[in-house]
Amino acid sequence: MTSSEMNTNPIDDSVIATKSAQTNPSIKQKDIQIRTASASDQRHISAAMLLAFNNDPVIRWMYPDPYQYLTYFPLMFEAYMNESLSHQTSYYVDGYGGAVQWIPPGIEWDAEPLRKVFQEGIAESRQAEAFELFDRLGDDHPSQPHWYLAFLGVEPIQQRKGFGSALLRPVLEQCDRDRIPACVECLTKNVAFYKQQGFELINQYQVGDAPIIVRMIRQPQ
Repeated sequence: MTSSEMNTNPIDDSVIATKSAQTNPSIKQKDIQIRTASASDQRHISAAMLLAFNNDPVIRWMYPDPYQYLTYFPLMFEAYMNESLSHQTSYYVDGYGGAVQWIPPGIEWDAEPLRKVFQEGIAESRQAEAFELFDRLGDDHPSQPHWYLAFLGVEPIQQRKGFGSALLRPVLEQCDRDRIPACVECLTKNVAFYKQQGFELINQYQVGDAPIIVRMIRQPQ
C-alpha cells in the first residue's frame, strides 16, 4: 500500500488489446472475464473494494471506527485507482466481483493527496505509528524498475472462484515478457497465495501494534 515506481510498458495487444476505453476488450481465463477499467467503472470497483477490505487487519487498524472506514477508505483507494486509470493498469472481473490496481514501472506520482487522506482520517493517537510504517515501506522500496501491485481485492461472496489469480495474470505475463519484476506488500496470511503466483518474501515491517506487513518480489519467469 505504498507507491513509487519506474518506465512504462503498456500491456500488449495479445493480452489486453486496446488503449481505447470505449472498446474495453477482455481476457478469458477459465471463463473469468478480466477487463481494463475506465473512469465509468470507478464507482463500481470502489464499492466492491469497500466490501473486500472490510475485514482487512491493516486497513481496519488504520480505520477501526465504522464511520472512519466507510468515509476514508474510499478516498484512500481512489488515490491509487486514479493513478492506475491514468496508465490503463486498473483491471476488474466482469461483474465487478474483484479488481486490481497496478502502478507500472517508470511512474513517480505525487503521494501528497494520499498523505492528506491519512492525516484527516486516521485518529491522531495512531497517526505517528501509521506514518512511520508507511515511511519505512517507502524508504525501503525496491530501486530497480518494477510493477507495483497497489491493491488486489475480491468481494467476499465472490471469493474462491479464481478471481485473484486471473486478475494478476495479465501484468505477470507482461513482466515475464519484458523481464521486469513485480512487487507487492501484503499480510502474512496472504503469503501462500502470492507464492503460488511466483512471489518470494524478502522483508517484513511492523510498527507499534500495527499488523505485520511483508514485502514480496516476483522475478520474471
